[in-house]
Amino acid sequence: MISSTSRSAATSLTERRKAATRMEIARAAAGLFVSRGLKATRAEDIAQAAGIAPRTFYRYFATKE
Repeated sequence: MISSTSRSAATSLTERRKAATRMEIARAAAGLFVSRGLKATRAEDIAQAAGIAPRTFYRYFATKE
């Protein structure tokens, strides 16, 4: 059996950062979708709101949907 300490150590810093970035992008997108609507929100708008480059956005999500 793996202890909780071993499991958290198994999750690398890189994986945790990727998950945090993905969540930040999703939160920015949700906020824009609520205020502007899906059709009026561009992927570039989401990237800007999340503080990342559009290219980074597309690494995490293939489309804005």
